[in-house]
Amino acid sequence: MQADVVAAMKWAWNGYRDHAMGHDSLDVINMNGTAFSDHDLAISLADSLDTLFLLGLHDDFDDAATWAEANLPHKFDGPGKVSLFETTIRVLGRIKLGAGGDSYYEYLLKQWVFSGKRQDRYRDMYETAVTGIMDKLVGRTKKSGWVFLGELEVNGDLTPKMDHLVCFMPGMLALGYMHGMPSSHLDLAKALGRTCFEVVMSSA
Repeated sequence: MQADVVAAMKWAWNGYRDHAMGHDSLDVINMNGTAFSDHDLAISLADSLDTLFLLGLHDDFDDAATWAEANLPHKFDGPGKVSLFETTIRVLGRIKLGAGGDSYYEYLLKQWVFSGKRQDRYRDMYETAVTGIMDKLVGRTKKSGWVFLGELEVNGDLTPKMDHLVCFMPGMLALGYMHGMPSSHLDLAKALGRTCFEVVMSSA
């Protein structure tokens, strides 16, 4: 049964790759790519990445990830309408640090470590993510001076709101430091750990 599932996914992916690569979906009647809206965001590709990886189709995953890294950012340029539902759950669903996306970031680090530090792509993606977090999301509470990771709005404003699930970050950052990441990562880990401790204690 497991082999049948892998074979079915491989068959479906090959059809998409050969006839609709980079498009939202495959029109199986005309055998070409189609878009769900004004913007063609390669939704099928983005939504298939984790499935390809989990099923062990690593060559296909690498090809898709390489394409996404090189081309997906440009898909967002220009005017037009998009499906908020499809875009959020399939393309943007894993960019939050709290509920809905937290594990993505730690798995970048762990995948690099578990590969014997040979798969440098994951290290680079992790470092890029943490650099963005430190540059864009770090704030301090006005009264107590606790460090938190806020949420970045579309207009660039930082909303001072941190999910409790963001408290996985201190452990992730400390693990990264143990494997050669800069000391600034450990400094942020300590500060966030303190914030999480204080929040729990103040609500006890």
